[in-house]
This record gives sequence, structure tokens and C-alpha cells, in this order.
Amino acid sequence: MKSPQTNGSRKTNFRKYQPRTGVTIFLVTIVGSALGLLAGIVIARGADKSYEGLVDGITAAAEAVIAVGGITLVWFFLWEGAQLTKTMRSSAYSDINDRFMDLSKAMLEGCEHRDWFTEPPGDDQSLSRDSRAYLCDMAFTAFEEVYYHRIEFQLLDDENWESWLRSIKSFVNRPYVRQYWRMVRLQYSASFAAEIDKAIMVKSDH
Repeated sequence: MKSPQTNGSRKTNFRKYQPRTGVTIFLVTIVGSALGLLAGIVIARGADKSYEGLVDGITAAAEAVIAVGGITLVWFFLWEGAQLTKTMRSSAYSDINDRFMDLSKAMLEGCEHRDWFTEPPGDDQSLSRDSRAYLCDMAFTAFEEVYYHRIEFQLLDDENWESWLRSIKSFVNRPYVRQYWRMVRLQYSASFAAEIDKAIMVKSDH
């Protein structure tokens, strides 16, 4: 559920749209000027030949306006792309941070009396019935989302990714989690499963 907008957030959103509105007006002005000049050229060419100098001047002006408009349009699309990337990164960070908070809360509330470092049950049925199984599923789903934000969509920077990677390595190398992962790893994509396997191997080597 989204929190209601305060006056401050409305003003912030308004300020975000102001530059975009200004650029749009600027582009419309350039396009309108170019069309007006082109119309002037057509009209002048249909008039008396004594206006040939004026036609040449208008033609040069129209070409200059069109060139400036083209460059500005390219800049505008590049600027829009940069703003969109920034927004997507902010949204991705917010989403995975919320997921991490939910996971942390579940860890604290759902498993206070379970020791993650004791030897896990020996059979798959006991593994899947253990109260820690649900928390492992939550964790693996959250880690998979983080993985795709980083690897597939390039929305996490190096610092955030390294921070998450340390958390992943710490979690998956607990005895129960390692055993449970071996049971469920085929449920996840091959690339993500390989990343978790690598995290387990790296930690084990140390």
C-alpha cells in the first residue's frame, strides 16, 4: 500500500515535472518555428523572383533551426533515458530493501528457538517440514530477485551488490540452509542456482 502524499512530496513531484515541461515547450517552439519557416519558403518561392534573396535567407534559417532541433531532440531522449534509469534503480533498491526488512522480521519472529547451525535432518521430508524451510524459501526468493536486479537488469551498483552478496554467503553456509538448498535448487533458474553454489563453495574454501 502506498503512503498518502504529503504537501512536501507533492511539491517534490511538481519540481520533478517542471524541467520536463520546459524541455517539451522548447521542443514544440523549435518544431513550430521550423514549420513556419518552411511554410514561408514555399510561399516565397511561389511569389515574384525578386524575393529570391529572401528565400535563400529563410532556407538557411530553417535549416539551422531544424539542425538545432534535431540535436536538442537527441539530447532530450538521452536525458529522459538517464532519468528513467535513475528512477528504476531507486525503485529496485526500495523493493529489495522492503523484501530484506520482511525477511529479517520473519527470521526474528518465526525461528527464535531454532538453531540454524545444528545438524539438519537427514531426509528430505523432515527438511521440508522444518519451520526453517519457509524462511529459506523466502530468503532464496529475495536473493533471486536481487540477483536479477543486478545481473539481468543492471539496476544495482557494485556497492549494494557486494553487500547483498556478503549476506547471501553468510546465510547459505548455515548447515540447515546448505542441506535445504541441495533439495530445492532445481526449482530455480540455472544461472541463479550456479551463483548460490558458487557462494557456498567460496565460503567453504575459506
